[in-house]
Amino acid sequence: MKNTSTFCLLHFLVAFIRTGKISWIAPLFLLAPLIWSVIRAICALAGDPYLSDPTMPATHLWLDGLLVGAGVRAISEFNPGMFARLHPWRWPLIIAGVAVIASLAAPWPSLNNVSLYRILPVRAVASTLILIGMLHLSMTTWLHSAAAWTGRYSYSIYLSHVTILGIMYKFVSPLLETGNVLHWLAAVGVATVAAILSGALMSQAIEWPVIKIRDRIFPSRAQESLPSALSGFANGPVETKRVAPVEKRGQVL
Repeated sequence: MKNTSTFCLLHFLVAFIRTGKISWIAPLFLLAPLIWSVIRAICALAGDPYLSDPTMPATHLWLDGLLVGAGVRAISEFNPGMFARLHPWRWPLIIAGVAVIASLAAPWPSLNNVSLYRILPVRAVASTLILIGMLHLSMTTWLHSAAAWTGRYSYSIYLSHVTILGIMYKFVSPLLETGNVLHWLAAVGVATVAAILSGALMSQAIEWPVIKIRDRIFPSRAQESLPSALSGFANGPVETKRVAPVEKRGQVL
């Protein structure tokens, strides 16, 4: 329920910004990681159990990742000139983002028994750097093809990834505890690929067949009306009858 309300709120904010009435707020989204870092620090000092959850902390503690993504998209639309100046830095940004993610393999200090990597916007910053860099790449690269392929199965990945990552953790946890960056990247890569492939398998085995059954039982009204709406064009232009002018009180209307 929290995830649903979060995405609904985000869509409302983006739609409101697109009206142009409060477009100046869009760059403020980029400050979200700083604001939420303060919020997470306060939660850590208060002993918030959601922050120390070893599996997945509560969504409300990670809104900065969603907001900063909306901020990047808004700046690329409302200030394309400034966004275009980042084009020469596309690969350094992507490499820096990967390096920031790799830093999670190193030991981090803690605040009230909560690791600082859970408090600081490490993942939000890394994702933002990679996102900005990829937006400046050619849309025909293998990175975009891989992202588009993953996007086809995004919903099933979203539903199953927590379970798959929990299972994979039992197998890759020895690599995560060695403190070796390469071992950490290998473990995270294997777990991520497993989550994506499992989601793709779930889509093809369950989601898409169920959608086909639904469409057979409850066909979409839009699909039914489309052929009838286009039938006139298939038979050629529609002839219209010319109506003779009506005379009234000596005047032609």
